[in-house]
Amino acid sequence: MSELMEYLKKKGTVVVFDIDGVLAAYEFGYHCHAAVPGGDWRSYVEIYHPYLSAKPLPALEDFVVQKDPDELYICSVAADFEQQDKRVFCERCYGINPGHIHFVASKAEKLQYVTDLAEQLKIPQERVALVEDSVKTLDQLAAFSHCTTVHITSFFYG
Repeated sequence: MSELMEYLKKKGTVVVFDIDGVLAAYEFGYHCHAAVPGGDWRSYVEIYHPYLSAKPLPALEDFVVQKDPDELYICSVAADFEQQDKRVFCERCYGINPGHIHFVASKAEKLQYVTDLAEQLKIPQERVALVEDSVKTLDQLAAFSHCTTVHITSFFYG
Protein backbone atom coordinates (compact mmCIF):
# COMPACT_ATOMS: atom_id res chain seq x y z
CA MET A 1 0.00 0.00 0.00
CA SER A 2 1.30 3.44 -0.89
CA GLU A 3 2.22 6.06 1.69
CA LEU A 4 -0.56 8.25 0.32
CA MET A 5 -3.19 5.57 0.95
CA GLU A 6 -1.86 5.05 4.47
CA TYR A 7 -2.21 8.80 5.04
CA LEU A 8 -5.81 8.76 3.82
CA LYS A 9 -6.66 5.92 6.19
CA LYS A 10 -5.23 7.73 9.24
CA LYS A 11 -7.61 9.04 11.86
CA GLY A 12 -7.86 12.79 11.41
CA THR A 13 -7.59 12.80 7.63
CA VAL A 14 -10.85 13.92 6.04
CA VAL A 15 -11.51 12.53 2.57
CA VAL A 16 -13.73 14.33 0.06
CA PHE A 17 -14.82 12.23 -2.91
CA ASP A 18 -16.12 13.29 -6.29
CA ILE A 19 -18.94 11.11 -7.67
CA ASP A 20 -18.69 10.81 -11.46
CA GLY A 21 -15.66 8.73 -12.41
CA VAL A 22 -14.70 8.30 -8.74
CA LEU A 23 -17.41 6.69 -6.59
CA ALA A 24 -19.52 5.86 -9.66
CA ALA A 25 -18.02 4.34 -12.79
CA TYR A 26 -18.68 6.64 -15.69
CA GLU A 27 -20.18 4.06 -18.02
CA PHE A 28 -23.65 5.15 -18.98
CA GLY A 29 -23.61 4.29 -22.69
CA TYR A 30 -23.74 1.06 -24.63
CA HIS A 31 -20.11 0.00 -24.92
CA CYS A 32 -19.03 3.56 -24.15
CA HIS A 33 -18.82 6.00 -21.28
CA ALA A 34 -21.46 8.45 -22.51
CA ALA A 35 -25.16 7.68 -22.77
CA VAL A 36 -26.02 10.67 -24.92
CA PRO A 37 -22.84 12.10 -26.46
CA GLY A 38 -23.70 15.66 -27.36
CA GLY A 39 -27.32 14.94 -26.52
CA ASP A 40 -29.80 15.82 -23.84
CA TRP A 41 -28.28 14.62 -20.53
CA ARG A 42 -31.13 16.10 -18.51
CA SER A 43 -33.78 14.05 -20.32
CA TYR A 44 -31.65 10.93 -20.03
CA VAL A 45 -31.27 11.36 -16.25
CA GLU A 46 -34.94 12.17 -15.73
CA ILE A 47 -36.09 9.14 -17.75
CA TYR A 48 -33.48 6.48 -16.87
CA HIS A 49 -32.10 7.58 -13.47
CA PRO A 50 -28.64 6.09 -14.10
CA TYR A 51 -27.36 6.79 -10.58
CA LEU A 52 -30.10 4.65 -9.05
CA SER A 53 -28.78 1.56 -10.82
CA ALA A 54 -25.08 2.43 -10.39
CA LYS A 55 -23.04 0.02 -8.27
CA PRO A 56 -20.25 0.86 -5.80
CA LEU A 57 -16.66 0.24 -6.86
CA PRO A 58 -15.12 -2.50 -4.68
CA ALA A 59 -11.83 -0.68 -3.95
CA LEU A 60 -13.71 2.43 -2.83
CA GLU A 61 -16.25 0.39 -0.90
CA ASP A 62 -13.40 -1.33 0.99
CA PHE A 63 -11.81 2.02 1.84
CA VAL A 64 -15.06 3.61 3.01
CA VAL A 65 -15.97 0.78 5.39
CA GLN A 66 -12.57 1.11 7.09
CA LYS A 67 -12.76 4.90 7.48
CA ASP A 68 -14.53 6.83 10.24
CA PRO A 69 -17.84 7.99 8.68
CA ASP A 70 -17.33 11.43 10.24
CA GLU A 71 -14.25 11.82 8.02
CA LEU A 72 -15.99 11.04 4.72
CA TYR A 73 -17.50 13.74 2.53
CA ILE A 74 -18.81 14.07 -1.02
CA CYS A 75 -18.58 17.13 -3.23
CA SER A 76 -19.85 16.88 -6.79
CA VAL A 77 -20.65 19.32 -9.54
CA ALA A 78 -24.31 18.58 -10.24
CA ALA A 79 -27.30 20.20 -11.83
CA ASP A 80 -30.51 20.32 -9.81
CA PHE A 81 -32.01 17.42 -11.77
CA GLU A 82 -29.07 15.12 -10.85
CA GLN A 83 -28.75 15.84 -7.16
CA GLN A 84 -31.40 13.60 -5.63
CA ASP A 85 -30.31 10.47 -7.51
CA LYS A 86 -26.63 11.16 -6.79
CA ARG A 87 -27.47 11.60 -3.09
CA VAL A 88 -29.39 8.31 -2.99
CA PHE A 89 -26.46 6.57 -4.73
CA CYS A 90 -23.93 7.83 -2.14
CA GLU A 91 -26.12 6.87 0.80
CA ARG A 92 -27.16 3.46 -0.60
CA CYS A 93 -23.81 2.31 -1.95
CA TYR A 94 -21.36 3.87 0.49
CA GLY A 95 -23.39 4.78 3.58
CA ILE A 96 -22.29 8.42 3.42
CA ASN A 97 -23.89 10.67 6.03
CA PRO A 98 -26.51 12.74 4.15
CA GLY A 99 -25.19 15.88 5.83
CA HIS A 100 -21.77 15.20 4.30
CA ILE A 101 -23.02 15.17 0.70
CA HIS A 102 -22.60 18.52 -1.05
CA PHE A 103 -23.36 19.70 -4.56
CA VAL A 104 -21.85 22.70 -6.29
CA ALA A 105 -22.40 24.41 -9.62
CA SER A 106 -18.77 24.51 -10.80
CA LYS A 107 -15.28 23.10 -10.32
CA ALA A 108 -14.23 26.44 -8.80
CA GLU A 109 -16.93 26.08 -6.14
CA LYS A 110 -15.72 22.53 -5.45
CA LEU A 111 -12.19 23.78 -4.81
CA GLN A 112 -13.55 26.48 -2.50
CA TYR A 113 -15.68 23.90 -0.66
CA VAL A 114 -12.61 21.74 0.06
CA THR A 115 -10.61 24.61 1.54
CA ASP A 116 -13.64 25.91 3.46
CA LEU A 117 -14.16 22.44 4.93
CA ALA A 118 -10.72 22.53 6.54
CA GLU A 119 -11.56 25.88 8.09
CA GLN A 120 -15.00 24.72 9.22
CA LEU A 121 -13.54 21.57 10.85
CA LYS A 122 -10.66 23.60 12.32
CA ILE A 123 -8.01 21.31 10.87
CA PRO A 124 -4.97 22.06 8.69
CA GLN A 125 -5.67 22.00 4.96
CA GLU A 126 -3.22 19.10 4.60
CA ARG A 127 -5.68 16.95 6.57
CA VAL A 128 -8.38 17.39 3.89
CA ALA A 129 -7.91 15.24 0.79
CA LEU A 130 -9.82 15.59 -2.46
CA VAL A 131 -10.21 12.39 -4.50
CA GLU A 132 -10.86 13.26 -8.15
CA ASP A 133 -10.53 11.84 -11.65
CA SER A 134 -9.69 15.23 -13.18
CA VAL A 135 -5.98 16.03 -13.07
CA LYS A 136 -6.81 19.64 -13.98
CA THR A 137 -9.02 19.98 -10.88
CA LEU A 138 -6.36 18.40 -8.66
CA ASP A 139 -3.67 20.68 -10.14
CA GLN A 140 -5.81 23.74 -9.47
CA LEU A 141 -6.41 22.73 -5.84
CA ALA A 142 -2.70 22.05 -5.32
CA ALA A 143 -1.80 25.44 -6.81
CA PHE A 144 -3.91 27.50 -4.41
CA SER A 145 -4.07 25.42 -1.22
CA HIS A 146 -2.23 22.97 0.98
CA CYS A 147 -4.96 20.34 0.71
CA THR A 148 -3.99 16.79 -0.16
CA THR A 149 -4.78 15.82 -3.75
CA VAL A 150 -5.48 12.25 -4.78
CA HIS A 151 -6.15 10.87 -8.24
CA ILE A 152 -8.68 8.05 -8.22
CA THR A 153 -6.12 5.63 -9.68
CA SER A 154 -4.26 5.66 -6.35
CA PHE A 155 -7.03 3.43 -4.99
CA PHE A 156 -6.17 0.77 -7.56
CA TYR A 157 -2.41 0.93 -7.09
CA GLY A 158 -2.24 -1.82 -4.51
